[in-house]
Amino acid sequence: MTSKPLNFKTIEALRKQMLLTVKDMAKILGASRQTYYSWVSGIEPRPSRTAKLRVTIRKMVNVLRDEGWPSTEVLEMEPADRVKYLSDLMEAQE
Repeated sequence: MTSKPLNFKTIEALRKQMLLTVKDMAKILGASRQTYYSWVSGIEPRPSRTAKLRVTIRKMVNVLRDEGWPSTEVLEMEPADRVKYLSDLMEAQE
Protein backbone atom coordinates (compact mmCIF):
# COMPACT_ATOMS: atom_id res chain seq x y z
CA MET A 1 0.00 0.00 0.00
CA THR A 2 1.36 3.39 -1.00
CA SER A 3 0.89 6.22 1.44
CA LYS A 4 -0.13 9.72 0.49
CA PRO A 5 2.87 11.96 -0.30
CA LEU A 6 3.95 14.46 2.31
CA ASN A 7 2.70 17.99 1.65
CA PHE A 8 5.76 20.17 2.08
CA LYS A 9 3.79 23.37 1.43
CA THR A 10 1.90 22.59 4.64
CA ILE A 11 5.10 21.56 6.40
CA GLU A 12 6.69 24.85 5.32
CA ALA A 13 3.70 26.73 6.79
CA LEU A 14 4.17 24.74 10.02
CA ARG A 15 7.86 25.73 10.08
CA LYS A 16 6.99 29.40 9.80
CA GLN A 17 4.23 29.19 12.40
CA MET A 18 6.66 27.57 14.84
CA LEU A 19 9.20 30.37 14.25
CA LEU A 20 11.85 27.97 12.93
CA THR A 21 14.49 28.76 10.34
CA VAL A 22 14.97 26.43 7.39
CA LYS A 23 18.22 25.30 9.01
CA ASP A 24 16.37 24.49 12.26
CA MET A 25 13.57 22.62 10.49
CA ALA A 26 16.04 20.62 8.43
CA LYS A 27 17.94 19.70 11.60
CA ILE A 28 14.76 18.59 13.35
CA LEU A 29 13.81 16.48 10.32
CA GLY A 30 17.31 14.98 10.14
CA ALA A 31 18.19 16.51 6.78
CA SER A 32 20.40 19.20 5.31
CA ARG A 33 19.02 22.59 4.32
CA GLN A 34 19.53 21.66 0.68
CA THR A 35 17.53 18.45 1.12
CA TYR A 36 14.75 20.34 2.88
CA TYR A 37 14.65 22.93 0.06
CA SER A 38 14.40 20.13 -2.50
CA TRP A 39 11.46 18.60 -0.63
CA VAL A 40 9.71 21.99 -0.52
CA SER A 41 10.33 22.45 -4.24
CA GLY A 42 8.56 19.18 -5.01
CA ILE A 43 11.18 16.43 -4.86
CA GLU A 44 9.74 13.60 -2.78
CA PRO A 45 11.82 12.21 0.11
CA ARG A 46 13.06 8.66 -0.24
CA PRO A 47 10.35 6.20 0.82
CA SER A 48 12.62 4.94 3.60
CA ARG A 49 12.54 8.43 5.20
CA THR A 50 8.87 9.18 4.76
CA ALA A 51 7.63 7.22 7.79
CA LYS A 52 10.13 8.87 10.13
CA LEU A 53 9.28 12.31 8.72
CA ARG A 54 5.59 11.67 9.33
CA VAL A 55 6.28 10.79 12.98
CA THR A 56 8.39 13.92 13.48
CA ILE A 57 5.82 16.20 11.82
CA ARG A 58 3.03 14.64 13.90
CA LYS A 59 5.02 15.39 17.07
CA MET A 60 5.51 18.99 15.96
CA VAL A 61 1.79 19.41 15.32
CA ASN A 62 1.06 17.94 18.75
CA VAL A 63 3.44 20.43 20.38
CA LEU A 64 1.79 23.26 18.47
CA ARG A 65 -1.65 22.14 19.59
CA ASP A 66 -0.95 20.90 23.13
CA GLU A 67 1.64 23.43 24.23
CA GLY A 68 0.16 26.52 22.60
CA TRP A 69 3.39 26.99 20.67
CA PRO A 70 4.85 29.58 20.53
CA SER A 71 4.14 30.76 24.05
CA THR A 72 5.38 34.08 25.39
CA GLU A 73 8.33 32.30 27.02
CA VAL A 74 9.25 30.69 23.69
CA LEU A 75 9.07 34.03 21.89
CA GLU A 76 11.58 35.45 24.37
CA MET A 77 14.08 32.61 23.87
CA GLU A 78 17.09 32.82 21.62
CA PRO A 79 16.52 30.75 18.45
CA ALA A 80 18.92 27.96 19.48
CA ASP A 81 17.22 27.67 22.88
CA ARG A 82 13.83 27.63 21.15
CA VAL A 83 14.88 24.68 18.99
CA LYS A 84 16.31 22.81 21.98
CA TYR A 85 13.09 23.39 23.92
CA LEU A 86 11.02 22.13 20.98
CA SER A 87 13.24 19.06 20.65
CA ASP A 88 12.84 18.34 24.38
CA LEU A 89 9.05 18.63 24.10
CA MET A 90 9.02 16.28 21.12
CA GLU A 91 11.16 13.74 22.94
CA ALA A 92 8.79 13.86 25.91
CA GLN A 93 6.03 12.59 23.62
CA GLU A 94 7.83 9.30 22.95
